[in-house]
Amino acid sequence: MSVNSFRKGMVAEQAHKGGFTLCPSGHKNARGLTACAVCSLPLIEFKEELASAIQLIRSLTAVFSRSKEIVRFGFGRTGSKLLLNFLAGQGNRVSSLNFLAIGADEGDEKVFKDWLSEVHTREDIDRISRTALHRLKRSKDKGSGVWSTTLKSATKDNQLEDKIRRIGVSESVEDQITIFFASLGENIASGVGPLILARIKDINPDASGIVFAMLPSEEDTDQTHFNAYCALSRFVKSEQRLADILIVSQGDALRKMIGIDRSGRRLGSDILIPRIVDLIFGQDEVDLSEIVRLARSYRVQVFSPVYAYGRSYEIYDKIGNILDHAISFPLSPFDYDSVVLSIAIARVPEKIVAKAGEKKLQEQFNEWNRKRFPVLKGTSFQVVRVNENSDRIDVLLLLGGSSVADIIRPNKDPYKRFSAYIENLDLWDEFALTEEQLKKISSGIDLYDKGMVRLIRKTASPT
Repeated sequence: MSVNSFRKGMVAEQAHKGGFTLCPSGHKNARGLTACAVCSLPLIEFKEELASAIQLIRSLTAVFSRSKEIVRFGFGRTGSKLLLNFLAGQGNRVSSLNFLAIGADEGDEKVFKDWLSEVHTREDIDRISRTALHRLKRSKDKGSGVWSTTLKSATKDNQLEDKIRRIGVSESVEDQITIFFASLGENIASGVGPLILARIKDINPDASGIVFAMLPSEEDTDQTHFNAYCALSRFVKSEQRLADILIVSQGDALRKMIGIDRSGRRLGSDILIPRIVDLIFGQDEVDLSEIVRLARSYRVQVFSPVYAYGRSYEIYDKIGNILDHAISFPLSPFDYDSVVLSIAIARVPEKIVAKAGEKKLQEQFNEWNRKRFPVLKGTSFQVVRVNENSDRIDVLLLLGGSSVADIIRPNKDPYKRFSAYIENLDLWDEFALTEEQLKKISSGIDLYDKGMVRLIRKTASPT
């Protein structure tokens, strides 16, 4: 506010006390008039306008704060594509710069910018791109496709932390949740992912992190499996809890995943993975803080997902029957005797909720859990209501407590082969690795699993 504006405000305040109102030109007017009797300019009540302005600022601040409570990251080609597609599915306008895609494919960037151009100006698109899209400098090292050389390059990237802060990561934001999409076999996802989480913890130690992680398929290279194994170990390492929740899917399970829509059309992972992402991360009704609270309470980080798509409630009759069928095809393996947490998010048409009742659906889920998991400690069942003339239900089930070694088993032998390749040819410098680092990585998953075994024994023991 300028000095002149301030003075005018003070004069207006004095006029208010004196029983008259000043117009912008300074003419005195009797209280109650809406326009100046001399020049016809509108009369403004200073106190009312000030109160209105303050209220507007408060409302805008509240909107800004809510938009920064959840910050999203996409790592590498696959993770960035998943993020950008997710954003495009949320509406036709980017209303808040609370996301960052690192290492997106040029083609995916172009598709995203084309989508932005439908409602945004060229200036807006340039601003969004500068803030929310980031490309790492290509490493010239021999091992440029391995996570460790990418990590080495990223640690010298001074723009990364600046962009993390620009998209809203801040120590002043309470209950901040950061969401990450990553295909762990990619060098950017496996190298930069844990680094970004560590920097976020430095900025906001209370921020929680949820990683939607995909492992390589059996047909992928040893180097890709090496990246994934190392990434998962670094995410769960015991000395610093980088991620609160890791939703881990095996590559081959994702590749084989199918669904049938109402028209009878077969749907593959290219449709179903985005639908899973939208169900857990794209719905206002889903309380992510509650899910994080449960995971933190029992120190369970890794969850095996199970997804039921478009199941007829009238045919299956119960949530439990739907889950019994879907659980035969988990996206990563789990052990019934080790499940400590069972979390479900159900997308349910309004007419089914009205007919069955949300409480009854909750009871069905709890009954199913009691019969399946002997050491279960906690559950969460959240319903996303949709206005559809259908009885089709989607359910995402997250089971926490099973062995990470079982989940990562298809990647372990390729990891060992690539580790031996580095060691036998003494390629430590080429891959920016040390023997000590690999020892810690090799033991990281075992340490996590031993912690889970202790928790399960404690849970199963009589009180």
